[in-house]
Amino acid sequence: MKKILSIILGGFLFASCSVYAENHEGFIFGLKAGQINWGDLPSGFHTNDDPLKGGLIGINFQNGIAVEIEGMNGGGDFSYLGVSGQYDISSQAIYLAYRTSGDLYLKLKGGWMHETADASVANISVTDSGTNSSYGVGGGYRFGPASVEAEYTVIDSDNTSAITIGLNYFYY
Repeated sequence: MKKILSIILGGFLFASCSVYAENHEGFIFGLKAGQINWGDLPSGFHTNDDPLKGGLIGINFQNGIAVEIEGMNGGGDFSYLGVSGQYDISSQAIYLAYRTSGDLYLKLKGGWMHETADASVANISVTDSGTNSSYGVGGGYRFGPASVEAEYTVIDSDNTSAITIGLNYFYY
């Protein structure tokens, strides 16, 4: 974990020193969709995941720094040792993000995520939730006040991650 945080912080320093970011302040609104990548699951555990869907709102400060609040929802089916069930997940996160300047840009983000998972098998339901650090890297392309963005986000310490693509609108 310390190694990953060092890489992210180094990336922030590199990006802030080597590239002068957009000098705009305003709001960010976005929609995104993607796929969850389960980390350390037991051998024989299988999932059929529905796409993740969600959105973000945020405040963009000068020099490419932003504070973003993101929400995502997903679900699907699972099977393990011949037993099948369904699950739903939801997450809410707050990130400090940095985007480099230019039409083609790099994005780095780090923050905290709260996630809730509901699973059911037959008539038995279980809910689990937790809060942990989360971080990611991505890139995008700006066209006017909008952008298309792709991200890789580490969700949990058990190597669970998500790959998403989104459409953002920057209101300056």
